[in-house]
Amino acid sequence: MSRAFRVSVLFAVACGKPEITPDKEPKGEPYGPTTEGQGTLRSDSVTFTTEANSRYVINVDVERGETDMLLTLTTGDEANHVYFYQVIDPEGTLVYDGDKQFHKTESLSYACWPDQVSSLNWPIVDDHGALREGRWSIVVSTLDARTWNYKGGVEVRLDAAFSQDPSFDAGSLTVNMVYTGGLQDDASLVEAVAVAEERWRQIYAAVGVDVVFTTTSWPGDGLWEPPSVGSYDQYEEVMANNEPGVLNLVLVPEFSGQGGQWTLGLAGGIPGAMVPTAYSAVAVNVAAHMGPDLVWDDEEVRIMAGTMAHELGHYLGMFHPVEDGYQYWDALEDTPACSTRQECDAQLGSNLMYWITLCDRQGCDPQEDLTADQKGVMQRYVGVE
Repeated sequence: MSRAFRVSVLFAVACGKPEITPDKEPKGEPYGPTTEGQGTLRSDSVTFTTEANSRYVINVDVERGETDMLLTLTTGDEANHVYFYQVIDPEGTLVYDGDKQFHKTESLSYACWPDQVSSLNWPIVDDHGALREGRWSIVVSTLDARTWNYKGGVEVRLDAAFSQDPSFDAGSLTVNMVYTGGLQDDASLVEAVAVAEERWRQIYAAVGVDVVFTTTSWPGDGLWEPPSVGSYDQYEEVMANNEPGVLNLVLVPEFSGQGGQWTLGLAGGIPGAMVPTAYSAVAVNVAAHMGPDLVWDDEEVRIMAGTMAHELGHYLGMFHPVEDGYQYWDALEDTPACSTRQECDAQLGSNLMYWITLCDRQGCDPQEDLTADQKGVMQRYVGVE
């Protein structure tokens, strides 16, 4: 049996961005009026244009009782990229330095990576402490997508969601399973997905996350590229049909374009957005999980469940504990910083977020473990309440 690679958003690039000195301090503006969402979720959005020096400061007010926030920047334009340059708490403390994080070998959030969509969930880990009430300053920077030179005059939308989570020990998450390309009419697949959902539910239940599933179908021929690679309008439209707080897992017959026919799945961000953007989904390649007999066996269903849980884990903010090449790791303290294939397979091979599926002629090893720190990242995601 061949090895099946888990392909996800890869944060393993150590290349620099030039430093810039602002000609003047960027202007700031208070965040807009409060908009009440469902339950304990509050959300709002604002649009602005970056200064000539490529930066802008948005002031975000955190209200009493709010425990976590998810901020999403989007340019809505493939020609322009945006990222979180700095995040400063109400006491004036720099809590997130995007440029510094960009150069680290330990990944904490994809928020430091310039792209047309960038999300930051805060706090990420226990060491970040409680979310402070008051006015936060979010410093944004924009770049040319082709050259990665800093670029001003770019229109950016900031969407924010704030949660009042009574506990980071337990929470509920709603996932909308979206069938595309007529897959909803394949009875054997629908049955396989139901079994995979139950296994996925058990994996997350072990760390206190209760997954609730809904199901929809999407018209069309099912030609989808993975999120953040292509099919931008489709992913945005699907998310726009959701109730607030619901995430999408899109089931695709087979990925088209540069995503690759053997890509098992891909997440649209680490973490991902809870608002309609070009990247707002996790997608799973159905064909890549089926054997040549086109009949679902127990192991194929188990691996599909693992892919679903793994890719949604990225969307909730988790990285691979170690990346291909064994020179980049996540920033969590309880995932060992191993440095060789043999060492990493032994220490992390059973972890849900391991970068590769471990298979031999006898089959594939279960990969369903999650650490206490990984649980903490998942529980702090705003969509887990």
